Amino acid sequence: MRPRPVWPHTVWSAARCAGAARRDAVASLLGIARRHIAAPLLGVALFGAAAWLFCPSAEGTPAATAADPSPDAADTESLAAADSLSGNDWLARIDEAEDVPASYGTFRQTITTSGGSQRTLAARSWSISSGDISLLVYTAPPRVAGDKILLRKGGDQIWYYMERRDVTRHFVGSARRQSAMGSDFSYEDLATGDLTEDYTAELLGFEELDGVGCIKLECRPTESGPSYERLLLWAGRDDHLTRRIDYFDEQGRIKTLRLGDFQVIEGRRWGMRLVMTNHREGSQTKIVQEEITFDVDPDPQLFTQSALARDLSRVRP
Repeated sequence: MRPRPVWPHTVWSAARCAGAARRDAVASLLGIARRHIAAPLLGVALFGAAAWLFCPSAEGTPAATAADPSPDAADTESLAAADSLSGNDWLARIDEAEDVPASYGTFRQTITTSGGSQRTLAARSWSISSGDISLLVYTAPPRVAGDKILLRKGGDQIWYYMERRDVTRHFVGSARRQSAMGSDFSYEDLATGDLTEDYTAELLGFEELDGVGCIKLECRPTESGPSYERLLLWAGRDDHLTRRIDYFDEQGRIKTLRLGDFQVIEGRRWGMRLVMTNHREGSQTKIVQEEITFDVDPDPQLFTQSALARDLSRVRP
């Protein structure tokens, strides 16, 4: 994952209106011409909405017209437009829906080992620059309180500060694949980079997942992307929010991330629960967002190496 999570959302939907109202609704909903994190959308689907004329029937009674199509006809039109999008087009829409310019939140992370033992950690998090820069500060239990993880450049640069030893580690290359705080998330998973920069995608089809109509993508990393061989990603067909990611290496599936408990926070949908299941280790890590706000402007000095050794317990959003 990348906690987009401590990231992770907006809604795109098709409109069914008559005449000019229908054309305006479709244009406003589907004319998205920007990309959230760094580049323009790779593709935008356009629904053609023609103006229809009323034609009298042979008996002189107005006949049914295409200005008021049957639900089946409208659904067919929507499906045809959705099918015309490429995997990269859908990936850009997911980036668009999940973009967060800045955020502050608190969360709890529960790690369950293959033997059934559990431990829970609590943390605060800040992000800026649409998630390209983020900071996690652990607050509990006492053994890890004050430990910090700083991610810059979408996770290309990662530092871990250990409070008890006053030591900072810099993770580069394969070291980013190590487990973060003994969880099923790697340091690389915590990075909130740009999907369209990290992966290319192929549309595999449409499926229902937990009662939500989803698109299914196979994502392969770009040359500068993450270390996984490939991902399978499911996202809402209407809201474009990620619901599930399967991670693979050369030997097969490693782990699965599921996002749930979607709530509307300050006008945007947000997944408040993330569960990462490690299929090889038999372990699982659950992150529950306790608080989240997007109406913040964090001090850029928080996201520096020199700030890692500071006491940030009194720093407010």
